[in-house]
Parts: sequence; C-alpha cells; structure tokens
Amino acid sequence: MTAEQLGAKALFEKMEQICPRFFNPGQQGVSYHRSGFQRRYSVSDSFLIATGDGHLYFKYDRTLNPQLIGTAEDVLSPGFSFDCTKFKGRAGLPWEREI
Repeated sequence: MTAEQLGAKALFEKMEQICPRFFNPGQQGVSYHRSGFQRRYSVSDSFLIATGDGHLYFKYDRTLNPQLIGTAEDVLSPGFSFDCTKFKGRAGLPWEREI
C-alpha cells in the first residue's frame, strides 16, 4: 500500500469512529478515485473520497455533488468532531434537511 493510500485509510478510519452509522467500521477496501482514493459503504449507499490535495469528502449515491467534510489535517487532529446528522440528502426527515 502506498503512502497516499495509507493516508486515505487513516482518514476513512477516523470517520468510521465518528459516524459508525454511516461508515461501517472494519472496511478493508481503499480504491482509486480520479481525485485520490475512496472507500465505499454499501450499508449507507455512500462513500468517502480522500483527494490528493488533502481534503475529505462524503458522497451519497443519490446526490449530485460530494460534500466537503474537512481537510485531512483537521480530520486527523485529536479534537476533530463532526455532526453526522448534517450530511446533505442523507440524514434527517425530508423537511429537516437541505437538498
């Protein structure tokens, strides 16, 4: 595994700890994405994308564009937190979420 793949894997595992409902912990696959690397989560119909320029994105299958979670540096910092109910098109009741 390359250094870039290991960095992406660390990002994915951090988000698996923060939002296990969406990102089932223990996934092994890290696949190539045209922007970097991605990991698919079939349980939540989504995937995480770690870009080569150091950003982490969430992409739900039914949305057009990925949503920025943060920079790799921020996500991997010890105090990082994320509100898992804020994924566009994925969380909450239809009248409570942004489209």
